[in-house]
Amino acid sequence: PLKLTQSPFSIGLPLNLPALNYQQVQALALRYGLEWVNDAEVRQLMDVFGGHPYLIQLALYYLKYSDSILLNPAFSSLTPTPTSATHTDQQQQLFARFIRQAATESGIYSDYLRGLLSTLNQEPQLAAMIRQMLLRDHPIELEPLQIHQLASLGIVKLEGDRVTLSCDLYRQYFSKYLLNPELRVEPKVQPKVALHLAKPIQYFPLRSLPSPEISYIDDLTEIVSRYSFDHCLQREWRRAAREQQHLSLIFGDVDFFQLYNDLYGQLAGDRCLQKIAMVIQNCTLRPADVVARYREEEFVVALPGTGIEGAMHVAERIREQVIELAIPHSASPLRPSVVTISLGVASTVPQGRKDTASLVEAANHALNEAKVQGRNRVTLGEVVEA
Repeated sequence: PLKLTQSPFSIGLPLNLPALNYQQVQALALRYGLEWVNDAEVRQLMDVFGGHPYLIQLALYYLKYSDSILLNPAFSSLTPTPTSATHTDQQQQLFARFIRQAATESGIYSDYLRGLLSTLNQEPQLAAMIRQMLLRDHPIELEPLQIHQLASLGIVKLEGDRVTLSCDLYRQYFSKYLLNPELRVEPKVQPKVALHLAKPIQYFPLRSLPSPEISYIDDLTEIVSRYSFDHCLQREWRRAAREQQHLSLIFGDVDFFQLYNDLYGQLAGDRCLQKIAMVIQNCTLRPADVVARYREEEFVVALPGTGIEGAMHVAERIREQVIELAIPHSASPLRPSVVTISLGVASTVPQGRKDTASLVEAANHALNEAKVQGRNRVTLGEVVEA
């Protein structure tokens, strides 16, 4: 059957409805019979939901049936109101509570927002882009593919060639969970009325939420974790095989890091790894590139669509910029006595009997060669068929 968001002339292609403006929301409220929704309430709806047609429609649907909700015994204990309150007072109190709870787990959008969060947790690159938007007060520039992916979720808006989150609802919710990776949304039982009202907004299938023991972001360095990286690598491998594009890997290991930890202490070691993680991220300029902490002092970089020459250039830039950090390491036998990094590079076009293990093995072998040859250098490995 044709979905509401599909055009009859392009079956299967999403039809993005334009955002509602102030006058349209005001007129829509009147059509719902919400004469008490005045200028202040409409502006609040616009601020929180940014004119998103579906979010606005659900808000008005919720408010329209506020009388029956307030009279429902199952719901009255959750929304206590003074017995002396007038009907209009009760509606305005409900509106204020609705706005206050919209981006929380007790709000009627919770299932929808958790579905989006689940999707982002399974796409670490997209989640990283959302974090960038949350940390900046202005729109950010992304590649067309990333813009398309985020736009397909309906959570961003275009401003020229840049994007930003489309409304404050997303900013509030994602700030809580994407900027605080230790938080997890737990399954909850909602009041039946709230569940019923939330059904029209469930446009995205809910996936299983990650186990609390599984972290998508490394707690120390705040870059992608190994668990998440393994999933990213599998996805990029399939894409590269389908498009017959290069996929390159860089493995980097901090030279004599155990000696550094023994001499300067664990806290200094943690700060050292944090600085190196930031350097590596700054050396990978494209949104599709993935930087992860692979083991204790070992990092890995996936470079989709990048061949040997490009990958070697990125690896050499990482090596040079780690040296430029000038982190003292008097226990290192290398000169100058600063923290350095050894790197191994491998690149391939997925085909035949090759798999991700062959690429990982080649990059790891190249890293070991860099160590054997004296460390603080970049070496290239060869990918062989399994």
